[in-house]
Amino acid sequence: MWLLLLALLPWGGSLRECVGVALSGASETRQDTEPAPDAQEREGAQGDADGAASADRAQEESPDSSLPDEPRASSLSEEAQLALAERDALAVTWEVLPLDDLGPGARLGQAVALGDFDGDGWEDLAASAPGALRPEGPGRGVVLIAYAAEGGLLSGVRETRLVAPPSHQPDFESLEFGHSLCAIDLDDDPEPELAIGAPRSGADSGSVWAWGIEGPQRPARMILPPGTLPGGLGHAMCRLDLEGDGRDDLVVAAPQADLDGVRCGALLAFSSGGGRRVLPPVDPQEGGLYGFALGAGDLLPGGPQNLVVSEPGASHAGADEVGRVWVFPPDGALRRPDLCIDRTPDPEERSRFGVALATRGPLLAVGAPGTDREGRRDVGRVLFAGRYPRLDPLLEPGLERDALLGSCLAFVDLAGATEPDLVAPVWGAETPEADAQRGAWVWVDLDGDPRWLPAPDGGGARWARTLTALESEDSTLLLASDPSYDREARGRADNHGRITLARFERP
Repeated sequence: MWLLLLALLPWGGSLRECVGVALSGASETRQDTEPAPDAQEREGAQGDADGAASADRAQEESPDSSLPDEPRASSLSEEAQLALAERDALAVTWEVLPLDDLGPGARLGQAVALGDFDGDGWEDLAASAPGALRPEGPGRGVVLIAYAAEGGLLSGVRETRLVAPPSHQPDFESLEFGHSLCAIDLDDDPEPELAIGAPRSGADSGSVWAWGIEGPQRPARMILPPGTLPGGLGHAMCRLDLEGDGRDDLVVAAPQADLDGVRCGALLAFSSGGGRRVLPPVDPQEGGLYGFALGAGDLLPGGPQNLVVSEPGASHAGADEVGRVWVFPPDGALRRPDLCIDRTPDPEERSRFGVALATRGPLLAVGAPGTDREGRRDVGRVLFAGRYPRLDPLLEPGLERDALLGSCLAFVDLAGATEPDLVAPVWGAETPEADAQRGAWVWVDLDGDPRWLPAPDGGGARWARTLTALESEDSTLLLASDPSYDREARGRADNHGRITLARFERP
């Protein structure tokens, strides 16, 4: 199994236009890069899914099948610190969203979703805490619903509610409950429901739950039980209109699904009417982790949105764990996708292209957190498509190693520019001296050098595990979750978790 580690350094690779290549009915989009030095081998980032996990282990070890192991070190070079001091950083004042303390190991903010769950016109927040004790019955894992006050979340939280499986459900049915969240309309009322992934249910088979179909007072209901598509089902989810009928479908990933003896991963499409269909990978590869990250965007013209599927464990041209990303045409048939590849000449470099995705309209961003540069381990790289299918490399000098750049990406309109800005958080080691280094690079309007967005005080090693934005005509409210936040400040990672927010006034 493999680690996801990152850091940033100068990049000088060239850009190549898309070229068509036949591969299992797919066309290929290729990105050339400079030769890189040898990279040390890494283990898998899906976590140890071969052994059954217990709820106690979930608390003590804070497992996260989508996260790397803790990096050993993360430090800014002296030149990088000077560069940051000279650079105009984005001015921002962070606030902490006042939410319930769910205790050590809760990991509040592992996943988040926005939706007007009570129909009052203001978007509410759903934030998962996969390690939190449930108020009733055995097991761990809850989702906290924060109903926005009049004026929205920046005005405060009116009330909160904890969502969990029914108390009679054994806890093995819902391990890592809330690993992924997706607000989607699953019935005929105007309010969205909340789909909740629990990829370690049933000895890592995985399950998916839904809250809101039977009303907000009822517990979450299982809609895809363990065994539906074994292999971590619920690790990632997204919604899009696959059929072109005006109603969103739920696409759920099982990145360790075994198909015909190949542990390659697969997807399951779940329609609001209850229909299901398995979506196998185009080119199955052992350990490919097909579906590790999912996205939906208007990348190609022709009707419904495009489904984007990452496969960061896939090998290509003799290089292991180079990774690849598939972009399906908007016809609902999910055939003949475009294949995007970070073509790394060095077969020892395991770039893990596709660990994170971000989509917005015709824009696509892809993270390659395993990339090494100039003998420095796991420097990392972010690549984006300004207008799909062109891929440009984005790499900022300064970070030495283990920054995990590219493990989380988001398109957000912070500056009111002609195009959304790309935000790429930098993760670091859990050490007191690393606090000042935490933050994110922001490419404003996808043009020129990035600007530095400092993280809030006390940010943990996984600050900005997720980034979500509420946008209005004159401002943007950015929500950044931090499941690694230690509320007790004991000098060790108790992983209480929290949600931080900031408003950016536009010019």
